[in-house]
Amino acid sequence: MQYLLSVIDDGTGPATPTEDADISASNDRLISQAIELAGNIAETA
Repeated sequence: MQYLLSVIDDGTGPATPTEDADISASNDRLISQAIELAGNIAETA
């Protein structure tokens, strides 16, 4: 199963450095959770 997460820009301009850091942290969490999920599925298969 695959998911697509999409963000729509409101047109106010590029992200601030703080927003960039928050986005990166969120992306890192999503990636690490996906790896953990994949590992758990492989272990139960």
